Amino acid sequence: GGGHADNLQDAAARAEASIAEGKARAALDRLVAITNSGDAS
Repeated sequence: GGGHADNLQDAAARAEASIAEGKARAALDRLVAITNSGDAS
């Protein structure tokens, strides 16, 4: 039972890190888009 709980916790941690990375990338993309549109005009 303990091993399954560890795997679940590890999977949750990986998912959380993946979501956090996705949000960071999305924020960076928005920042770049804002910067690029600012340069264009």
